[in-house]
Amino acid sequence: MPPLRGPPPTSLPPRPVRRRLTWRHVVVVVLALLLGVGAGLGLAWLAPPGGFDRAARARVELATDTARGLAQAADIAVDDPDLVAVGALARLLLWVDHGADAATRIGAERALQAASPAQRTSPEGLYARALLATAPKAAAVDATLEADLAQATASRDPWVALARALRADVAERRRALEVAAFEGATPLPHATHALARWLLATDDLAGAQAALDRLLRQAPEHARGLVTAVVVDARADALASARGAEGGTRRPGPARRRVREQQARALLDAGLDPRDEDTLVFGVLYAALARGTGVEPDLLQRARVAATRSAEQAERALELALLDGDLAAADALVAALPFLPTHRGLRVDVARLRFARAVPGPALAAAVRAGTLGDPPGQGGRGVDVDGLHLPLGRLAFPSPTAPTGWFGLPWTAWPDPAFFPERRLAGLLDGVLDDRALESRLAVVDVLALAERALAAGEGVTARGFVDDACRRAPADLEVALLDAAVRVREGDRPGGRRTLAPLLADNAAPGLLLSVARLSIELDNLAGARRALTAFRRSGLRSSTAAALSSLLEVRGGDLGAARTALLEAQQLGGGEDTLALRAAIHVGRGGLVADARAAADALVRKGEASGGGDVVGAWVAEARYRAGEQPRAEAALRAILAAQPLLAEAHLFLARVIAFNPRHRAEALERALRAVELLNAGPLLDEAQALAQALKRR
Repeated sequence: MPPLRGPPPTSLPPRPVRRRLTWRHVVVVVLALLLGVGAGLGLAWLAPPGGFDRAARARVELATDTARGLAQAADIAVDDPDLVAVGALARLLLWVDHGADAATRIGAERALQAASPAQRTSPEGLYARALLATAPKAAAVDATLEADLAQATASRDPWVALARALRADVAERRRALEVAAFEGATPLPHATHALARWLLATDDLAGAQAALDRLLRQAPEHARGLVTAVVVDARADALASARGAEGGTRRPGPARRRVREQQARALLDAGLDPRDEDTLVFGVLYAALARGTGVEPDLLQRARVAATRSAEQAERALELALLDGDLAAADALVAALPFLPTHRGLRVDVARLRFARAVPGPALAAAVRAGTLGDPPGQGGRGVDVDGLHLPLGRLAFPSPTAPTGWFGLPWTAWPDPAFFPERRLAGLLDGVLDDRALESRLAVVDVLALAERALAAGEGVTARGFVDDACRRAPADLEVALLDAAVRVREGDRPGGRRTLAPLLADNAAPGLLLSVARLSIELDNLAGARRALTAFRRSGLRSSTAAALSSLLEVRGGDLGAARTALLEAQQLGGGEDTLALRAAIHVGRGGLVADARAAADALVRKGEASGGGDVVGAWVAEARYRAGEQPRAEAALRAILAAQPLLAEAHLFLARVIAFNPRHRAEALERALRAVELLNAGPLLDEAQALAQALKRR
């Protein structure tokens, strides 16, 4: 029998061969891991932050605060219900800061109105709503904005802080802007630039320079921030040169200014979004005008092209033409702008142009040099001071809610500012041929109001009356026209007419700003009941204001209640930081009743602030005495004599004039007469003791 083939039936299957782990396998695994990590790092480096997250990418683009970034943020947020607030804010910032058309604003407004409560109360939603509430053409009143902001009080988000800044008064706005710029989790160029603009508007040039240095380190391609830096450097240099000293600001010097201008030129040549590019064009053009040197033809051509792209760019071009004193160029630009009748900012600039031709040159020149021409208010603007009254005429506000001044950071004062431009341009503008034909019926009410308030502040009462009468014919029911009419009547001494004009404005549902203006004018007209009613209606709104507290103090002084006046004054000083102009004037009225040292300290503060004009004869007398103590004897004597000519029974004016002229042998007899007259008029208190001591000293001589 043949032997069986194959393995025996009882044999096991063959044992598998075990492979050994060698160093080659380890190398392959390590290389694969390194390759994966490198690819991940490369993608993270190439992709923008949040590049794979739609919401994060939209917020990153929004934070860039450039025209291109805002446009991309708006595009990313389209049709995303979770990004409605981000998209609306991006479109609003394009409208506010980059000259987008009204359709952009309307789209953002409608999106916010239809948004969910979570989107409306998000940080971006709160700031967007605050921007809309501040805008002059808001479609409706946002009744829940204040309540939503109050619920977000503890939030340190920069957008929430910016919203609070827009709704805050002057004393609180700087703190809110500092929180937005410096205390956020991530730097926000928009907040830093808003802070710099506010510091520039309040003449804190050193603070503005520091904020702009920080901004340009954060975002070197921030075109608007670079333009603002050029303006701040030019202004600090010009003011230091005009004063003959640095005056507390760090003067940038030619080297610093050249670096800024070269940086702007380089960024301009690098190619940007057209809207940012136009901004830089006007910034470089402004720098050339501020230097007083020639402007390159290519730059002028680019500016002309930019002026045709939007009303905002045209406004920049018109403002530069006005600042340069080239009225012919300004007229030509106005004639070529088809959108002029519908744009408020441009109409105000045109009113400024026509005002240059309407007010007599010498009177306007004197007003410019004396600093008595006021500003339309804007956000943080100063309004018009008329005999101690502050008139914030909201219609003339600058259309940008975040810009308290003009496009180039210049305050809305009489122009051109002598500190900015050579004297030859100032003289050429003010002493030019005046053309009354520019004041025909084609002027709108806003233009007439602009002319009237500046004529009133310049002391041209007859001219102001003519403008106000014209405005009354055009808009008899306009509230701002009524306010200005009452101010003109105060200047004319028509107290009954002023009271009749203000009577329809004393409505409980009036706007808070209107109520404060009515209270100011009512106090000046000795209508204490009307002033008290206006302040009571203001308090019902739930707002607190240093201006309202100061007016309450003045009202209580007029009523004879010094205790209540001091309490209200303390509140005004706490809310306004102790440096509010109206509070300082109230401190003089309160202090003259016994706290003479406080009154003198307030007068010294007014002189330091350079806001000594206005306030009435009482404040004027104390300010004149402060000037005498500061070494300005001729100016103090002239002011006191003018006050006594108008108010011969003002006791402290007699006392202060006696002290000013006491050391002049030629006026010693008059000084004794003035001191004795002060003793007769004063009843009691420290001033009476001073008058008696001065009279005794003069008798011994």
